[in-house]
Amino acid sequence: MNEVVITNFNKINPRLFLFPFFIILILVLFFLMNDAFSVQGYLAIQKDWFYDLNHYFGKYEATAFNLTQLGDASIFLSFLILLVIYAPKFWESLLSVLLVSAVLCKFLKELFSIPRPAEILNKDSFIIVGRTLDGFSSLPSGHTVTVFTILTVILFAFMPKKSYIKAFGFFFYLVLGI
Repeated sequence: MNEVVITNFNKINPRLFLFPFFIILILVLFFLMNDAFSVQGYLAIQKDWFYDLNHYFGKYEATAFNLTQLGDASIFLSFLILLVIYAPKFWESLLSVLLVSAVLCKFLKELFSIPRPAEILNKDSFIIVGRTLDGFSSLPSGHTVTVFTILTVILFAFMPKKSYIKAFGFFFYLVLGI
């Protein structure tokens, strides 16, 4: 299995990063046009969505809590622990990229300093799943960064050869991450 991972990592083409770069560029332009790099602008563009999604997913509090916990690196990585034996190259890559993403995430949290919903919204106006977190560290979400980092490494490490299965795998991991 380790040879498959090594072979797949050696085949990674830098062009694969153009699509995510393009998506990030579109988001940055959208945020700039809507003054969303300020706290008030950021809140204005997503407050209604936040309340709608919170109301919907609040009905499934236990499920939402458990899905959120998958974003905790110690929980998600425990599902992959057997790969230490069978694909050490996978773990080498995964731990390296998790360190980079953790540093980048911390830097971006400091840069944006966006408050958590419980800090600025009335706590009785929405459903809080788990313990109440407040403060200024909600963007980017550490759980989201962790999940997409791990899923990206899994996707590249175990990429199938057939293109229709690649497309399905990409879509599957994207939906799983979301």
